[in-house]
Amino acid sequence: MVAALVDHILGAVCYPVIPKGTWSATTEFKVNLVAPVREGTVEAAAEILSMSRRTAVVRIDVTNAGRVVALAQGTVTLQPPKPPPPA
Repeated sequence: MVAALVDHILGAVCYPVIPKGTWSATTEFKVNLVAPVREGTVEAAAEILSMSRRTAVVRIDVTNAGRVVALAQGTVTLQPPKPPPPA
């Protein structure tokens, strides 16, 4: 569950800052599981550490009921929109 959340957030954090029509795809990520998830809400806070036209490196802190349960970092590929086919 934590890895799936991290994978989703890796791309989602990029959408507000990339050009419209561009999409992101996870290239790789690493998760350090530091505590078990128990009862309560699981939240993820993401920060873009570096971004170019083609890639972004993102750090994600996952918390459960206010305590850190996982730390992650990953790279996403940013793919610009393809031009429409000629008419």
